[in-house]
Amino acid sequence: MHVGQKPAENFVDMSKLRAIMAAGLSRVFQSSRRWSDSGSTGTAIDQKGSCRSTSWWRLIPAVLIAVGAIAVLPATSGAASAVPPSTWNNDTPASGGPAGLSNTAMTNDSANNGSLLFGGEDSTGTLQSGTWVWDGTEWDQQSPATSPSARINAALARTQNGTTNGAVLFGGFDGTKYLADTWTWDGTNWTEQTPATSPPARAGATIEYSDGQVVLFGGYNGTRYLNDTWVWDGTTWTKQSGTNPPARAHASMAEDTGYARGTGALVLFGGYNGTRYLGDTWIYTATGWSQQSPATSPSARADAAMAYDGTLAEPTLFGGYNGSSILADTWEYSGTDWVEQTPSAVPPARADAAMTDNSTDGQLVLFGGLSTTATASVLDDTWAFYSAPDAPTGVTATARDAQATVTMNAVPFYGDGGYTITSYTVTSSGGQTCTVTPGTGTPPATYNCTVTGLTNGTSYTFTVTSTNFEGTGLPSAASNAVVPNIVPGHPTAVTASGGNARATVAFSPPAPNGGTAITHYTVTATDTTNSSNGHQTANGTASPITVPGLTNGDRYTFTVTATNAAGTGVASGSSNAVVPAAPKAPRAERVI
Repeated sequence: MHVGQKPAENFVDMSKLRAIMAAGLSRVFQSSRRWSDSGSTGTAIDQKGSCRSTSWWRLIPAVLIAVGAIAVLPATSGAASAVPPSTWNNDTPASGGPAGLSNTAMTNDSANNGSLLFGGEDSTGTLQSGTWVWDGTEWDQQSPATSPSARINAALARTQNGTTNGAVLFGGFDGTKYLADTWTWDGTNWTEQTPATSPPARAGATIEYSDGQVVLFGGYNGTRYLNDTWVWDGTTWTKQSGTNPPARAHASMAEDTGYARGTGALVLFGGYNGTRYLGDTWIYTATGWSQQSPATSPSARADAAMAYDGTLAEPTLFGGYNGSSILADTWEYSGTDWVEQTPSAVPPARADAAMTDNSTDGQLVLFGGLSTTATASVLDDTWAFYSAPDAPTGVTATARDAQATVTMNAVPFYGDGGYTITSYTVTSSGGQTCTVTPGTGTPPATYNCTVTGLTNGTSYTFTVTSTNFEGTGLPSAASNAVVPNIVPGHPTAVTASGGNARATVAFSPPAPNGGTAITHYTVTATDTTNSSNGHQTANGTASPITVPGLTNGDRYTFTVTATNAAGTGVASGSSNAVVPAAPKAPRAERVI
């Protein structure tokens, strides 16, 4: 997040500092650097649009003396929402790793099964050209045979061509000029490309991979803020037509793979347009850009870190600068609205940090940036964002005798919060619980758990929570309502009367119905004259029930069973015996 640069001899020119303050701190911080899920962007710009490599934080002590310390806001306005418990964890290794850096470029590096970081600026204002890979535990500096020159605020995004994974880097600022070079990373080496067409030089652009292509938007070219959109197809850049968001730099952009929206998209938020900080949300799909109208949104800002959270399946935004304060809030974009998270632990407030989803585990990894301490030091810490897992879906219940079996869908990888699910807990509306523990290996599509100790005849619903190392997530939606029960008793007072090839059977309902309504009765015939002629059945919801298909002249008895939701009870005792018969023909009268 670079502010207006001053020649070294003017660092303590208080008249200029007072002029800056009169114009508002937004002028000081107008060139805040921003990176995206796959890229970091931003540039050092003074109020006239000129650019120098000197670091903005050298001005901070004087500014602090004049106007007081810049406030740190741990959160911004936004309605509390039902989100899984989450936390940020400081994963900084005990030794090794990049020195403190800001204005770096960072992206998912599936070629190395980790995260890729390039360039940036250290606390002395020296621009860097180092390439680093984070494997989820340690940083490893790479030694490519060729490499882009040192720079800040370059745009960096992952690429994917079939099974070949890598990254593409564009532009940035090298301390003297804005750049327009294109480089690709294959997991081992950088290669400069010579595309037939290319975007004009810039820094502060946002960039992201989506649906087989890399999309670059906006930035600053030293003279003006841009709002053009370009697509990299692996060979060349193509300028896109259609409506674009208003011009800006230092916006935040991340992929939304479709788990949250039902369709692949890029989500863009905020930025700085040279006059004010922005707080608008845009979606980019195959049909182009469209502005969104979320009911809740982060405050306007630039230089926020934003990336797709593979464990929550939602774009996630952290921190940034709003013109007066450096922030430390965490937000998730649900596909229609922004939801503020309330992590149990939070990194120190920062802007110009780099963040991406780590390909090793799908977790967000956050590195470096600029803090608001008295010396405005550059940060060198590494943080991972963990969440309790999502709630299971597809929860259904089936009642049994004083119990119910609950079935749920296994929480998929992208919803496990960054850790393996260790247990699922089912809770009934009456407070009874059961727990199922997943085994090792590939999890099944569904799990079952039987809740016991229920009261027959009482209606229950069930919710399910999942637990990982971070904790237990929120409960699922309630299951269907079920009534545990037992099978009914047997009907009584069974009597039969014969007819033509049929019999009508009357009976009394069972006294105990098992705790739930009888759904039907079944009458079964037994032929005691010729057993092969028996076993006819008939169903009905009440007495009497007629059994057809009997053999006239044979002797029959009948039993009756009752069925409810729990099953079929035992048969009644046998009825009286009857002999079905055809009606006799009327006798003819004698004529005299």
